[in-house]
Amino acid sequence: METPIPPIEPPIPPIEPPILLIEPTIEPPILPIEPTILPIEPEKKPTAEQIEKHFSVMTDSVNLITRLKAEDSLDENEQLILEGNKQHLRLMLTKDFIVEDSRDKSAFVAASK
Repeated sequence: METPIPPIEPPIPPIEPPILLIEPTIEPPILPIEPTILPIEPEKKPTAEQIEKHFSVMTDSVNLITRLKAEDSLDENEQLILEGNKQHLRLMLTKDFIVEDSRDKSAFVAASK
């Protein structure tokens, strides 16, 4: 005895997405922006007291970088702090008054890497 073949059902028609009527938006034209060139002022030499403060803050950055590098892992905020302090040291090491100072800067250079 043969098994009967089930009847073939018609396929389910796909559901059409609804048609949304949206008014076209008109974008304002993009106008070219003229670059503004600001005059570069010469770097003012800080006072001896200000230079001492800069070196103190740079030393604080070295200490913080050293502490963060000793951690097993850093969260996103700590990683941003680490990179910001390294960038700060690299920037300060380009300043004329830092370069001209006779103090040893090797700890600043090492920590900035």
